[in-house]
Amino acid sequence: MPATITDPEMLKYIRLVHEHYPPDPNKLSADEDRRHYDKLCAVFQGNRPDDIAVEDVKINARSPDRELAIRHYRAGQPQTGSKSVLLYLHGGGFIVGGLESHDSICAEICADSGLEVVALDYRLAPDHLFPAALDDAQEAYLHLLKDGRSVVVGGDSAGGCLAVGVCLRARRMGFAMPLGQLLIYPGLGGDPDKGSYIEHAEAPMLTRTDCLHYFQVYSGGQLRGLANNPELSPLVAETFAGLPPASIFSADVDPLRDDASEYANRLRKDGVAVRYRNEEQLVHGYLRARRTSRRAAKSFASICDSLSWLTGLDCRDPAGPDSG
Repeated sequence: MPATITDPEMLKYIRLVHEHYPPDPNKLSADEDRRHYDKLCAVFQGNRPDDIAVEDVKINARSPDRELAIRHYRAGQPQTGSKSVLLYLHGGGFIVGGLESHDSICAEICADSGLEVVALDYRLAPDHLFPAALDDAQEAYLHLLKDGRSVVVGGDSAGGCLAVGVCLRARRMGFAMPLGQLLIYPGLGGDPDKGSYIEHAEAPMLTRTDCLHYFQVYSGGQLRGLANNPELSPLVAETFAGLPPASIFSADVDPLRDDASEYANRLRKDGVAVRYRNEEQLVHGYLRARRTSRRAAKSFASICDSLSWLTGLDCRDPAGPDSG
């Protein structure tokens, strides 16, 4: 039986989202969807924490020639001696979102972890199809490597898929592997005909139909033909051996829940260190509820704490606790 949400703070958050976002955004044009999504994000944005320095930078990329916008978040008192940085890739189904939609999330991760965060404004579908977003993520990652940085790749939802894609590309193409993976309710191309995709097919915030729509749009309608490409659907990879440690968080009432748990289990099987948490009573997109839901706030604190483990700054428990 599907889990029922009874937490009053989460129910209030869901109602507020529904007040500010159309019930079926898939029927909108991409531009219309982006306008509604940006307005929704603004409702939950709030102010950045104090003592966070923010800098917008353009980097050049080739094939095709383009400029990519990235935003640096630096804490007033960063962790001493750290050359590590989190490359954060926003969610939004590969169709919506950008630097502004996740601005306060990135700023608060920086403030709470003390780690520098770099957000990327990658190209969106359907204007730019697979692998455009992943190509941009790769360029931003390599740019940070050239600066001598050790990089954790991370993101929520579609951004989590892109973060895993960067790791798989690093292995395939032979460039330096990221230091770690931070994945928050990632969509990894799991089987849509079983498990949480069926159990939570009509979940609030994200449905099974939404999941299929986003991957179909991103693939340019070629999802079936690209079904065996792990850089689009990471769970089809034969092995994850050699990938970096991962800290993974899933929402229990979410069609994508089992993508996260399956990835965590397969990483462990292939000898990769993993921390995995499944957050009961939480829904897809709960990062935006971190200021109004105690459950979401507790998960957000764990997300930020896990960066110490991924960057090796906290060596008290090298294996890391495992839950879920």
